[in-house]
Amino acid sequence: MERVSFLIESTGERLSCMLNPETLEIKRLSGLRGLQSLSGMCAGSGGNEDPVFYAGGGRTELRLDLLFDTTLAGSTIQTEDVRDLTAPLWRLSERNENSGGLPLVRFIWGRSWNLPGVIVAVAERFDYFTPEGDPRRSWISLRFRRVNEPVSEPEAPDLTSDEAASLADAARENFEAPEAIGSISEPLEEVAEPPRSEPLYVVAERIYGDPSWWRFLAELNNVENPILPPPADLLQTPETPSIGGGGSATAP
Repeated sequence: MERVSFLIESTGERLSCMLNPETLEIKRLSGLRGLQSLSGMCAGSGGNEDPVFYAGGGRTELRLDLLFDTTLAGSTIQTEDVRDLTAPLWRLSERNENSGGLPLVRFIWGRSWNLPGVIVAVAERFDYFTPEGDPRRSWISLRFRRVNEPVSEPEAPDLTSDEAASLADAARENFEAPEAIGSISEPLEEVAEPPRSEPLYVVAERIYGDPSWWRFLAELNNVENPILPPPADLLQTPETPSIGGGGSATAP
């Protein structure tokens, strides 16, 4: 058994428990998606596998078997009922309208593990009861999904008006204008690039921020092959997606 901790970002609570490292399982799913046309799956040419595209991202999950005990030191919560120690993990698996954002918790184990994430699923089994019926020990099976490290925006320096003016003057003094490359008597002739054909999911990602909108573009432009459609400049790509003018489309 190894001692691990969970640090709840929103409250600063630290929950200490024991981990059986023989049961630690890490699962990774990539961001691959299958391609489908209006008539069904797109068949690969010259191969046995269906074509896929990388939508980005993916996910990493940990499966943990944990032991919570009221006699174990290290938690910020002092109690005789082990449910007080495990209740924060249950709350993190529930939707709270007042919490705002993801209910982040950190999994901390020694010096090698410090992962931010969210609780996906939790199951609990109690034993070692007091005469009053309060459980003092708990066995928990936990699914933990890793998330990206929160990015903190740099704070703007607190400057007085005189300090700001001084910095502006110094910037003007140190500015060096680029040397002139020569006079241009005639405007440069623009060379038009030939239109390019891109897979519809690439066009949908660029325009709508979601590659799954490729089905909408395929139906709107009567495209049979979403991997080799007409050039993007020749496609209808309305800012507010609608199919056949009958109202807004919904995401596939």
